[in-house]
Amino acid sequence: MASRLSHPHSVGNVGEGLAPYTIGHYRYRFWAVYCGHELVAVTVYRKGAAEVARRLNALPAAHGVKEARHAG
Repeated sequence: MASRLSHPHSVGNVGEGLAPYTIGHYRYRFWAVYCGHELVAVTVYRKGAAEVARRLNALPAAHGVKEARHAG
């Protein structure tokens, strides 16, 4: 099971709130990108996870990614 930081790192801002994609530790030596509590990606390096999160946070809402994830 994934071991997640209690305070994952928020990367970038969306509007005035925190970015929906955050990074945190995954298991022992990896980094993960999360959307809320959902695992999106796993990387070896923190900089890689931060870049993935930054690019996902930069996607315009027209792509429907953020709405689809939170529509539940």
